[in-house]
Amino acid sequence: DLVMLMDEAHRYRSDAGARSIDELKPMLGIELTATPKTTGAKATEFHNIAYRYTLGQAIQQGFVKEPRVATRKDFNPKGVPPEALERIKLEDGVHVHEHTNMRLLQYAQARGLAVVHPFMLVVASDTAHAKAVRLRMESDDFFGGRYRGRVMEIHSKTSAAESDENTAKLLRIEHDRNIDVVIHVDKLKEGWDVTNLYTIVPLRASAAEILTEQTIGRGLRLPYGQRTGDSAVDMLTIVAHDRFREILDVANKPDSLIRAIVEVGDDADIDPNATKPIVSKPMHQEGEYPADEKESSTAENDEINQGASTKTSSAVEQQLLYNAVLDELERESRYVKRSSELASEDRITQIAARIALSVSIVMSSPEQARERIAAILARVMRHSIEIPEVSLRPCRPRNYRFVAFELIDLDRIRLQPVSQDILVKSLLNGGQELLTPLGTLKQYERAETYLVDQLIQRDEIDYDPHADLLENLASQVIAQLGRYLANDGEVRNVAMHHRRTLADFVWAQMREHKVEDEVEYVPTIVKALTILRAQTLFSKDGQLHPFNQDLPPGVAISKLAFSGFQKCCFSAQKFDSFEGEFQFARLLEQDADVLKWLKPASGQFRIAFDGGRDYHPDFVVETNTDRLLIELKRSDWVDSEDVRRKTKAAVLWCRYASQVVTSKPFSYLLIPHLGFGPQFAFETLTRQYLQRI
Repeated sequence: DLVMLMDEAHRYRSDAGARSIDELKPMLGIELTATPKTTGAKATEFHNIAYRYTLGQAIQQGFVKEPRVATRKDFNPKGVPPEALERIKLEDGVHVHEHTNMRLLQYAQARGLAVVHPFMLVVASDTAHAKAVRLRMESDDFFGGRYRGRVMEIHSKTSAAESDENTAKLLRIEHDRNIDVVIHVDKLKEGWDVTNLYTIVPLRASAAEILTEQTIGRGLRLPYGQRTGDSAVDMLTIVAHDRFREILDVANKPDSLIRAIVEVGDDADIDPNATKPIVSKPMHQEGEYPADEKESSTAENDEINQGASTKTSSAVEQQLLYNAVLDELERESRYVKRSSELASEDRITQIAARIALSVSIVMSSPEQARERIAAILARVMRHSIEIPEVSLRPCRPRNYRFVAFELIDLDRIRLQPVSQDILVKSLLNGGQELLTPLGTLKQYERAETYLVDQLIQRDEIDYDPHADLLENLASQVIAQLGRYLANDGEVRNVAMHHRRTLADFVWAQMREHKVEDEVEYVPTIVKALTILRAQTLFSKDGQLHPFNQDLPPGVAISKLAFSGFQKCCFSAQKFDSFEGEFQFARLLEQDADVLKWLKPASGQFRIAFDGGRDYHPDFVVETNTDRLLIELKRSDWVDSEDVRRKTKAAVLWCRYASQVVTSKPFSYLLIPHLGFGPQFAFETLTRQYLQRI
């Protein structure tokens, strides 16, 4: 049977198009479009919409950038001539663009990622207007002609040769560092997908037009495939001084694109963001205790096999006892050096005595109480991985220094002189910030001093031993400013107003040249055993899907919860990716050497690194001979600075944890997400990806 999938379906509404499709006699036709409306001045929405996923939902759920609007602080556009207003918007758009350029560079450098070169999109009203804007931006009186040759004009009336050339430029603009600005009228329609558009300057447009999906949709794609938590990487900025208030008003209308993010629409019942909680119990808490335990005493089995009312009473008592024992084990684990000490007869007797005071449970004898507590402890240990909580105290203060080096990517610095503050306001939550806060600035004789003064505000930088290095790095930056700015006044202006941005640029590279003295640590046991507790997972459909069966079609794996594990320490789990975490869990379940595994919940397992931040590995695995902390990472992120810091901290933690948990040593594996498959033995992965420092 013929099934037709028709992309850009809003273009198939003509009679001729419909007849052509009908002649093929398809059994089913499925139309796809981002704009389910008829074309023309009086557009009407289609009536045959089977499923709708709006751009507003994608923004809210974090699959694309978040749009924000920018204007000058205390700026009143009334009375400003159109030509002058356009120039102000273009200049401020350049300020936003260059600020974003620096922030993207710093983000990439700090993490060892590919650098994203952003560009600015200027929306002109017609072809004559587009040409005039390009000539203005490439003229000598627009930032000294520094954007000559860096502006691309594209619209429907370019010649065939020019159009082909511009189309080729559009296709490579994500990787072309020579283009900063694209001016367009109506050429950029379907089929042009980029991730590095970060600034949009709409000229002579209404507020409603500015917020249309066609206008801002081009700038919402994420360069790293997901939101990073860094506002500069995750935001699209719209510069609209003359429409600032109107945009905010339009954003609050019920039918607005932005308003759609917070409104619950007609399709809420199929909203992918709708989630339901599922309780994932640790396996030591699954089932009824102690009826399902082989080691349950005859007396206990007799008790459970009594009448219905006795069963109910017994179940309640068992749960009360179980919770009380877990609380006591959590407490006692702080006073022992090894978890094996928890099973000593004296300690169990003490636990039984304390529980008898807080839990009203009738037992035939103290011996029965101790027996039941020992059975619970054995069950907890059997279904858990022995993970201590270790605090590492340095034997002496950590000392580090920065070695001399030459800055790289100086040519990326193209910040421009600033005359007024630029106010940036979020369309999602109404929050606002000043892009270049000026305030009352201290005046220095030398431009370099602004950078040095900003750098030494950091606790990590001690001025006296690094004075020469700081002066040298600041001089390199100031020299770069002098290469493209017109005079010393502009250099001082940029150094003063952009001092934080420039200092962050320098600091990102200084971190790469930090040398730390080796420091020995004294491990201290905070808790000998981490007691696994129930955790709440959120599932799209509120269902637990069998781990060993095929996935439901068309559903993101991160929205589902799974059960049916044989070796996992929890009854249910969620996974961030199919090729990564999900497939790795399948490998663990199938490998004969693996005894137990778990995905640590937030706050359950902590390794301090990088100034006190907590690191949580993806998996903890126990085999017959080892316990392993495992991180799965995208191949192009494995060598990033952030991953290197986490690796060093995790290896150090394993070294000292192995000294206090002597039954099996801890080790750390860093595995690329494509570095394993079902054909691999876990032992092979252990040998190949074991990390050492």
